[in-house]
Amino acid sequence: MLDFLTTFAVVLVALALVVLTPIYLAYCFTGVKEGRFRIVVRGGAFQRAILVKEGHKLDSNGNISELAPGEKPKHPRWMGGWRWVGWLRPLGIDRIFTKDEMKFKKSSDNGTVENRDLKGEKDFLAAVDYPYAIPFENYEDRDNIPITGHATLVANVSNPYKSTFATTNFYNIMIQMSVGPAIRECLENYAFTELEEKKKKGKKDLDELLWAYISDSTKNPQQGSTDSVVDELWKKYGIRVVALRVIQLDPPTWFREKATAKRAAQLDADKATEETAGRILKSAAMNAGLSVKDLSRKIKKNPELKGVPNAQGGFKEDFDYARDQTKRDRAGSGLRDVRVGNADGTNLEPVTAMVASLIGLVKGGDNSDNAKGGKGDSKEDEKESKRERKMRELDDSLQKKIEQDKKALGQGN
Repeated sequence: MLDFLTTFAVVLVALALVVLTPIYLAYCFTGVKEGRFRIVVRGGAFQRAILVKEGHKLDSNGNISELAPGEKPKHPRWMGGWRWVGWLRPLGIDRIFTKDEMKFKKSSDNGTVENRDLKGEKDFLAAVDYPYAIPFENYEDRDNIPITGHATLVANVSNPYKSTFATTNFYNIMIQMSVGPAIRECLENYAFTELEEKKKKGKKDLDELLWAYISDSTKNPQQGSTDSVVDELWKKYGIRVVALRVIQLDPPTWFREKATAKRAAQLDADKATEETAGRILKSAAMNAGLSVKDLSRKIKKNPELKGVPNAQGGFKEDFDYARDQTKRDRAGSGLRDVRVGNADGTNLEPVTAMVASLIGLVKGGDNSDNAKGGKGDSKEDEKESKRERKMRELDDSLQKKIEQDKKALGQGN
């Protein structure tokens, strides 16, 4: 009977081992996704990192690095993502580290910022470039103009231990102590208009400026540091910074409205200047007996001809008269200085000048808008054509009077 019970117990234990051993062993393994790593802790302390990434390995310094040419991976391909954790895992001594909470901001493809709040994470990206968002909060330019927007910092985790245990949240380190403050200090050296010019479409000047700043060991915002922001993130936290790009850069609304109004005023001024220049050129061409096209061609070929007297082959008198005429035309109803002369700018003959002066052509007077307190200023452009017609009528009247007086004077002689 005793032999039977002993045999039965042995058989029962053997069956238990056959059934339970595979289950126990299976629990000693863990599955890791491609491009990820997990952390094994024993009794709460770091034991090792488990990496699953094609063509990569964990070197002796714990960094994720590429396999050398001809170097074989540590684990055979048939294992897939399964990796050994340890004999003590089923007993709860060895376990997979879990991050209670991970908060960060992601720069999305459409140019917006997404808030990420992950809980209970076990799998972490292994040397995979990720677009972290660096928001511009409490940023100012050289003139204390507030700046808002954000930049994309492309970075990856290349040392599992440092990124996990050297800080509770490496993203907070980037935006609060390294990259964020460095960008803020750099922008404070420039006026917003200068920054906006550097960021114009197709330009990379601003991105290159900021990258040079965070790569400069003398620009690290942390006192006492001898490393650049880029080097410090790698050495202390195992984070490799790959690129930095400004996505959005905005001033306050009032600044934008002021700049828009200024540009509009400049455009109006440029348009007015262009129109005035056109009128002067047209008038000068008429005085010179040339077409506008021919005069423009001559001036373009030799701009100094504008200041050369007519007698020397230039157009000085033609342009002087044209400018003077344009000024008088734009002076409006307030113009009281009416000059009389020949078309070429020379004085009239004494007799003719005397007759012209007797006519007393003076624009303005009691019926002018100027006499009414300047009410016509806002309607100057509307009345410009009427003034020009009036001037032509007065010129015709003057010419007829001069001819009549010449005849009368001739008969008297």
